[in-house]
Amino acid sequence: MAIVVETGAGLSNADSYLSVDDADTYHTAHGAPTTWSDSTDPEKEAALRQATAYLDNRYGPRWVGSRINSTMALAWPRRYVTDRDGYTVDAAAVPRGVKNATAYIALKIREGDTLVPDVDPGANAVAETVTVGAISISSSYSGDPGTSPLYPQAEMMLRDLIQAAGSVARA
Repeated sequence: MAIVVETGAGLSNADSYLSVDDADTYHTAHGAPTTWSDSTDPEKEAALRQATAYLDNRYGPRWVGSRINSTMALAWPRRYVTDRDGYTVDAAAVPRGVKNATAYIALKIREGDTLVPDVDPGANAVAETVTVGAISISSSYSGDPGTSPLYPQAEMMLRDLIQAAGSVARA
């Protein structure tokens, strides 16, 4: 199935923020990693779809502005978005930061990253007992469940388009 790239019209069937050609151009300009250039077009398309879904799922609650229509498949384009300098972001386009982050995450996928790995809740369990004289205290911890990778490079690309983590926005 051919990739359907969001044009800025708020398509109901879009499944990527970026075309393979545009991702190729991005990666050529940023060092031409062989992992990307050696991939087939179907592998690149799959990675771009996964990267797009990852961005929408990870940042969905934090995207600024609002979607341009209720039937669009993806979170972008959006209206009521301004950059850090106060300029309005075009509501009929996917911002360059979203496209760049899509290309970057797609490369990470091709390099073998698992964006949302399955987690065994008992795998990180830790139990300890501390005894002092006749008093004994036992504790168990589930460990760190946050095994999904974070991509600071992508967050920097998106910094004008997402709210800070933990922030609250007024409607």
